[in-house]
Amino acid sequence: MKIMKSILTIALVMGIGMLGSCATKATERAQDDSQPQASVVEEVVVEEAVYEMQPGESLIPDKTLPTVVDFYATWCGPCKSYAPIFDKVAKDYTGKAVFLRTDVDKFPEIARSFGIQSIPTTVIITPDGNIKKMVGLIPETELQKAVEGVIK
Repeated sequence: MKIMKSILTIALVMGIGMLGSCATKATERAQDDSQPQASVVEEVVVEEAVYEMQPGESLIPDKTLPTVVDFYATWCGPCKSYAPIFDKVAKDYTGKAVFLRTDVDKFPEIARSFGIQSIPTTVIITPDGNIKKMVGLIPETELQKAVEGVIK
């Protein structure tokens, strides 16, 4: 119990110390407005491995690469289990295929057009228009093999 109180006391003191230093720096900046401050803008580029489909976007964003689509729903348990597998494979094949996640509740017309009747379903569309459909929570190795089969 003493150890727990000590840890909490240390955490509290550190938290107050951090708050104090933030307030002090803000006060110092406010008092030194006579000097123009250089604005530093840091551009951070994050390359997403998996894109979430948005309204108005094409299902095939890059016609030169295979498109791998994860049809899912936010309420679907197996979909939640499959997401990390899909994400990992997407990272492994970044630049070689486009990985897209499509919520069947937001885009039911697209799901219907591919005949999606259960989720998760993964659809691979090749640049020449061939379609491969895999239903269910598929293992990482099976998804990798399928993606390898369509990469040129």
